[in-house]
Amino acid sequence: MVTLMASAGLGGVGVSLAVTVLPLLGERITGSANAAGLPQTGQVLGTAFASFGLALLMFRSGRRPGLALGYGVGSC
Repeated sequence: MVTLMASAGLGGVGVSLAVTVLPLLGERITGSANAAGLPQTGQVLGTAFASFGLALLMFRSGRRPGLALGYGVGSC
C-alpha cells in the first residue's frame, strides 16, 4: 500500500511539472510564444488516442493486459 501511495504521489507531481514545463519548453524550442501550447496539446491528444486503444484492448482481453501495456509504454 505504501508503494502504491508513493507511486501515485510521484505520478501526480510528474503530471503537475509537465503542465508547467511543457509550454516553456515549447516556446524555447520553437522561438515563438504562439507555439508554446503545442507540447501540451500533443500530450493531451496522445493520451486520448492511447486511452481509446487501451480501452478496446481491455474490452477484448481483460484489464490486466491493457494495464500492463499502458504502464509499460508510459514508463518508457
